[in-house]
Amino acid sequence: MAAYFSWLYFIQYMNNVYNKAERAAPEVSPCSHTYILK
Repeated sequence: MAAYFSWLYFIQYMNNVYNKAERAAPEVSPCSHTYILK
């Protein structure tokens, strides 16, 4: 169960990072969101 909640937290965190990056660079398409992982 702990792993499940940490996974939800991870998804929420990635969504926050992606949303901030999207606001900073609107030209970045959703298909290229993997740049966050690099």
